[in-house]
Amino acid sequence: MVDTNVLVYDFISDSHEEAKKKLNVIERMVLRFNILVKFILMVITKLKIYNQLVKEKVEEILKNSVIVRVRKEDFIDSINLNIKN
Repeated sequence: MVDTNVLVYDFISDSHEEAKKKLNVIERMVLRFNILVKFILMVITKLKIYNQLVKEKVEEILKNSVIVRVRKEDFIDSINLNIKN
């Protein structure tokens, strides 16, 4: 599962090579819907990038990834994994 930061670092030119190396070892990215939304919002609001590059990057991400749905049970499972008995 790919994190928003990896997508942002891959997009930013000065961090691009290191992130690209990490992404290249992944055969197919697995993303949650909210990670992609967060990436788009971060690039537009924080980095102030509104141009065609954002659209092209999102298209590239969609082409090379699988978008997975988060179920309610996933939250409970995650909490249970972190609760100490």
